[in-house]
Amino acid sequence: MTGRPLNDQERSLLRHLLSVPFDGVADLRTQVDRAVTTSPPGANLDLAVPETAPLPGGMTGAAPIIAEVTRDSGYAGELLLWLRGGLLAGVEYAWVTDEPPSALPAPGDVRVRARHD
Repeated sequence: MTGRPLNDQERSLLRHLLSVPFDGVADLRTQVDRAVTTSPPGANLDLAVPETAPLPGGMTGAAPIIAEVTRDSGYAGELLLWLRGGLLAGVEYAWVTDEPPSALPAPGDVRVRARHD
């Protein structure tokens, strides 16, 4: 598996996104320390996790969370945590501001709650 280790901010953001309860979240939390990124620093994060990591029921698609990003000017968008086959796959920043973000937000700028469909 190639890629660079996550930096402290990326790891903290992932832990923050996984801080709310939902089915399989405990297994996803264990993957954070084993994950690497295959993308350069920026507003999105592509992840790779060894397939030997705990799998939460093979979930694929967006994790069942709502992660709203706020800045000094107010609502700035949402983060989507993507899963593939039960593994962390990426973080996507869906922004609503005039200028695209150049980096992922700090965990303190993200309000996370479980999505109840």
